[in-house]
Amino acid sequence: MILLVRDTTFSSFITRLLFGSLVCLLLLLDNTARAEIPTNHTPVKLGYHAEYFVDPSGELNLDQVLKHSQTWQVNDSASVNLGFVEDVVWIRIPIDSATLSLPPSKYIIEQDYALIDVMELYWFVDGNLTKAMVVGDRVPLKRREVAHRNFLLPIEIKKEHSYLLVARIKNSEAMQLTFTLWLDSAFDIYDRKRAIIDGIFYGLLLIMAIYNLFLFVLIKDRTYFHYVLFVFSMFIFFVSQKGDLWFWFLHDSPSLHHFSIPIILIFSVIAGFNFFVTFLELDRRYQLVKPMLRVFYFAITALFIAFFTASYQTSVVALIILISICAAIGFGTSLVLAFRGHKAARVFLFGWSLLVAGIVLTTASKLGLIFSEFIAEFGLRLGISLEIVVFSAALSSRLNEERRRRFEAEKNELKSVQRVMLAEREAKGKSEFLATMSHEIRTPMNGIIGMAELLKDTPLNQEQLRYTNTLEHSGKALLTILNDILDISKIESGKMGIEPVLFSIDELLDECMAVFSMRIEEKGLKAYAIVDHNVPEQITSDPTRLRQILLNLVGNGLKFTEKGSLTIRVGINATNPRLIEFQVIDTGIGISPEQKEKLFQAFTQADASTSRKFGGTGLGLNISKRLVELLGGGIDLESQVDIGTNFKFSILDMGTDSDANIVATINDLKPAAERITHVYFYGQSELLREFAEVFAQRNLANFKVLGKQALLSEGADKKDKTSQQDTQPDNPESVLFLEGRDYIALKGNLTSFDHLLVEGHAHDVAMELSGPFAHRLTIPVTYIEALENLNAAGSKDAIKASETALPQLSLSIAVAEDNAVNQMVIKALLNKYGLEPQIANNGIEIVDLVRRNGDPIDVILMDCEMPEMDGYQATALILKICKERQQEPPVIIGLSAHALKEFQQKAIDAGMVAFLTKPIVKEELTEAFRRWI
Repeated sequence: MILLVRDTTFSSFITRLLFGSLVCLLLLLDNTARAEIPTNHTPVKLGYHAEYFVDPSGELNLDQVLKHSQTWQVNDSASVNLGFVEDVVWIRIPIDSATLSLPPSKYIIEQDYALIDVMELYWFVDGNLTKAMVVGDRVPLKRREVAHRNFLLPIEIKKEHSYLLVARIKNSEAMQLTFTLWLDSAFDIYDRKRAIIDGIFYGLLLIMAIYNLFLFVLIKDRTYFHYVLFVFSMFIFFVSQKGDLWFWFLHDSPSLHHFSIPIILIFSVIAGFNFFVTFLELDRRYQLVKPMLRVFYFAITALFIAFFTASYQTSVVALIILISICAAIGFGTSLVLAFRGHKAARVFLFGWSLLVAGIVLTTASKLGLIFSEFIAEFGLRLGISLEIVVFSAALSSRLNEERRRRFEAEKNELKSVQRVMLAEREAKGKSEFLATMSHEIRTPMNGIIGMAELLKDTPLNQEQLRYTNTLEHSGKALLTILNDILDISKIESGKMGIEPVLFSIDELLDECMAVFSMRIEEKGLKAYAIVDHNVPEQITSDPTRLRQILLNLVGNGLKFTEKGSLTIRVGINATNPRLIEFQVIDTGIGISPEQKEKLFQAFTQADASTSRKFGGTGLGLNISKRLVELLGGGIDLESQVDIGTNFKFSILDMGTDSDANIVATINDLKPAAERITHVYFYGQSELLREFAEVFAQRNLANFKVLGKQALLSEGADKKDKTSQQDTQPDNPESVLFLEGRDYIALKGNLTSFDHLLVEGHAHDVAMELSGPFAHRLTIPVTYIEALENLNAAGSKDAIKASETALPQLSLSIAVAEDNAVNQMVIKALLNKYGLEPQIANNGIEIVDLVRRNGDPIDVILMDCEMPEMDGYQATALILKICKERQQEPPVIIGLSAHALKEFQQKAIDAGMVAFLTKPIVKEELTEAFRRWI
């Protein structure tokens, strides 16, 4: 940054210094030259005295030309300007010393247009040829009488003599001839001054090119590179036009010099046009410029080829036309942009105007319209010099502006970094606070919830049981709030990750519905999970996060629904089959459009009175929204006040075709359902009818809705023989779905069906099922619920009871826990597994217990945070002791009130095989025993 500031300041200083020095020096040299040359010996422009004619054949000799007195045309300007003439041109210039007031002396006739192929000069004195010379850039330099870049003819003029100059010219370039008669001494002075000015001009161009090349290397702005090419093209163009290129380098290679001129012109056009485009940033601002550039480069390429294949003069004319078109485009574009307020365009227009002014003034002077030797000789140089300096100043200004922009950007970036660092520091502090809070709250909650569970297993009267249940539910509600706050913290800090695995949607829905089965039954609601037949039985995603979303949305729906139903629907997105779409629909109080806008905000509920009436923190929906986004989907809702709400969300199936694991539970339950070929429905429940139809679709069975008359008179019509197919199994079975009230009314007339699935709540004492073919379809209704009833002879309650029975274990177990209440809870919980644990109060005691025990301990429940020695250190020492003894180490299961993932990873790194978060529940402990023992 410091280097850039210094460089910019130096650039501005150099630009101003060169500009001022150039103007002052040119004016000084011009005045000096005029002062040293006597006024009565000023150069004579011989063009006003010239006559010419064109020799198309090119075969006339000198004598024949001198006799063609009637064909000579009088020239009326300072220069003989004939443009492109392919024929030979003859010029004669009579010189009368008396008329021109020429004192006797030595003189120089100079023709200063250096790009002449061949020019023969003949000098006559009193009608006699006294000197002849052949010059041109196709003629070796040694044949010139004076070694100079221009064509010089030294002569001597005396009194009372007549003089005549005759020139024969053959040229492939434009014909613009300026013959000037100089006093020998005056020409010498002027030529030296001219050489100095040329040196200054060339030096200025080279200095600007080198300096800006340095800036390009420094800041990598392509505009500087094109500016360098533009300046260098001006330099090489003038060196070639003034004959210096031929005089100093190519005088022995006339053919090479001949073809170098168009190549230099082409290079100059390319450099100038590219600088124009990049200086105004046209290629970045306007898409139309890119095809225009392609046309330009195509034309340049065609011209380059034409110089070697077509007529030289035709190619030069075409190049001049292209230059004119590019100049017009540049001038017009910059003019339009300048009127639109484009700052760079105004600068370019000003610089371009200086160049045009130099060209116009130089041309006018050579044509005699302006009588200024200085303008005629140096006007174009001055115009180009001023243009170059103006563009350099503009680039310096751009560099300053760029420096300011970078400084502002760096300052803003620094502020952003500071904000990020502050946010990270705040997030870290918040995470540390939440982790500490989690630990401190979970520790007593472990005792509260654990004691409540133990208390429920003791003899209690109805009132005591209600109090105990309230105590347990309140503790779990507080635990849910704590988990929500921790989830928000993890999401905001970017620590919430997903773990995609293959799982069954049906199993997940069954688990989620089972969590709310008691509340659903208490409210008397209908509850269904309906999965479309085209949904895969298993998908790859994060089941833990999906379960959390569903529990939040179902819990939210149950909170605000007092009557009616709650339904989960699952389907496939119509345009993207990998998107699994979920709907959680309730018939609750609904949400207004105004409330909807703030519904997904953290710590916000739709109505401020909601939390007082229904409870909750407003975190669940915000967490659900963020989790859905993590799973590759989105969430929205439709709702009407007093009618209900439909939460819609989708997740991405992250699996591939190679995922081919089979979900065991579904696979085990399906055989019974595969025998079902006919599915019937009777009743008024639209939800049950939809569920029965989807059940039929998923099991490839025929579906039919039965009216009461058909049900009573024909039954299933012997399984609807008219629709049976040859592909059906040998013993096809039928199933009838109906509600409990219809079953009670009609159960004596339903014997023709192989299975009855009767919808009702689990503790509906009014509905007694009779016969092995009648099964209770317990609300909440899921696909697995239906399969289990078809697969098992007993009721679902019996199946669930067998699933939740705790295993009786025979092993040696120890508990390391510093909290006395938690010791009581864990000990009582382990007693249900038939285990009597040994208790240690800290890490030192559990290590001593392992060291002095003769018989190895099978399992250790290790609290991670304990005084004197924590569980991580104790685990490492126990593993070291077992390794030294060459005995199998115990299975160490970590216990912690910290719920953040880094603590779980820390436990695994220490050597624990599993990690359970307090408060410990028997389901998680049972799963750990089943997995590791």
